[in-house]
Amino acid sequence: MPTPARVRTPGPAASKTVKPNKGSDDSDKHNGEKGSEKGAEKGAEKEIDHQPKIRDALKANSEEPDSTPAAEGDILKILTKLDTKLDTIQKDNESIKTQLKEIKSTFHERIEALDSRVSDMSISLKAEIEQNTEGLSKLKTTVSEIEDGVSFQGGQIDSHKKDMAEMLKKQNQFSTKIKEIEDRENKLKEEIGMLKERNLDMERHNRKYNLLFYGIPESRDENIYETVKTFLQEEAKIPKERVEQMIFANIHRIPKKGAGPKPIIVRFVQWTDRDLVLNQVFKGALPQNKNILTDLPTVLKEERYNLSKEAYKLRTGTVKYKTRILEKGTKLKLQIRKDHTQPWADYVV
Repeated sequence: MPTPARVRTPGPAASKTVKPNKGSDDSDKHNGEKGSEKGAEKGAEKEIDHQPKIRDALKANSEEPDSTPAAEGDILKILTKLDTKLDTIQKDNESIKTQLKEIKSTFHERIEALDSRVSDMSISLKAEIEQNTEGLSKLKTTVSEIEDGVSFQGGQIDSHKKDMAEMLKKQNQFSTKIKEIEDRENKLKEEIGMLKERNLDMERHNRKYNLLFYGIPESRDENIYETVKTFLQEEAKIPKERVEQMIFANIHRIPKKGAGPKPIIVRFVQWTDRDLVLNQVFKGALPQNKNILTDLPTVLKEERYNLSKEAYKLRTGTVKYKTRILEKGTKLKLQIRKDHTQPWADYVV
């Protein structure tokens, strides 16, 4: 068995020769992590350079007089393992070197591809930025024009609003004036109606002493006064003495439309004479083709004429009503009844 002192002699030498390999391996890993191919190659060269140094040291140690065959066998086993490990490390280094080259090539390719893509993206982004800038500038111009247009339109709208307000104000003023005019017109119409009614009443009152004689034949060179007196005696059945007492203000014929004798208008001086004649008419003293009526204004004459035509239809109809036309102020109305046993009733045309 070798002594402990002799067994430890090759140990440190072998240990010293192995440490650089370990440091080199760590250095390779560190440099591999950083991606440096140059560092990995230097580490591999260092490991290869240490191999003969370790062998020479072991050989020198084996030549010492104190070495034994057992120790040499152990050392050779260690050396064989170290040699195998170094070969493995060398192969790994070669593989790592190859991988590093591939990684470098792939890295360069990717970098170039990224540079190309970045360049293309940069150019595209620049073009888009320029387009967006141009579009933004146009948009700003358009917005500015719209704002100016809106401002202008707003001014016009405000102006139109003022004009509308002024027009509404004038319209209200016109409406007020029109209302005032309409009120005045209505008031004037009422006043005119009242004046017409008053004038009509005054005209009727002025004519109330007049009577109209219809159906008296005309003769050449006639004495109109004697003609009327004869008519009152013979047709109205008034005694001659009473007729002679009557005083006439005026008697004359008036124009008429159509054929037949002209009517005679007689103006009485006394109201009693006028009523006496009318009472005889109401009693039915006159023949059918002759008549005596009150003198009325033209408007009322036309109304009475229309009512008389309606009365004629009622008298000659199936029922054969009795009819009469009443004068009440400026109003006329038609009344009917079947016989004298019934009261008079107003007839609405």
